[in-house]
Amino acid sequence: HLFEGYNATVLAYGQTGSGKTYSMGTLASGGDGVVPRAVAELFSRKARLKSEEVKIECSLMEVYNEEVRDLVTPQSKLAVREEGPNRVVVGGLSERAVETSEEVFELMRIGTQARATGATA
Repeated sequence: HLFEGYNATVLAYGQTGSGKTYSMGTLASGGDGVVPRAVAELFSRKARLKSEEVKIECSLMEVYNEEVRDLVTPQSKLAVREEGPNRVVVGGLSERAVETSEEVFELMRIGTQARATGATA
C-alpha cells in the first residue's frame, strides 16, 4: 500500500548486542540488511511509475533508555503521542525529502554517527 499514499516504518527493537544493527543493515554493519534492500526496492518501483508523482521522505530516530532522539537533526527529547486510532506520531521528528537511494544512505550515515552507544541498564 506504500504507493497508494500510506506511510511505512522500519523498526528494530531489542536489547543492546542482539543484532539489530546487523539485521537492519545500517552502514556500520556492511549494508546488506533490511533497510538497504527496502530502499533499493522503493526507488526501483518509483522509477517504474513514470507517470505518477511519488514523494519520498526519510526520518531516522532511536529510542535509547526510553528517550526518543532525532538522529538527523539533533534536538531535545521528542514526544511520542497518539493521534486517533492506529496513528502514532513523534512530534518534532525531522523529515527529509529524498530523490535517490544515495540520499537515503547519506542520511543513514549521518544517523549512524549520531546513535547512542554503550550498554543499557
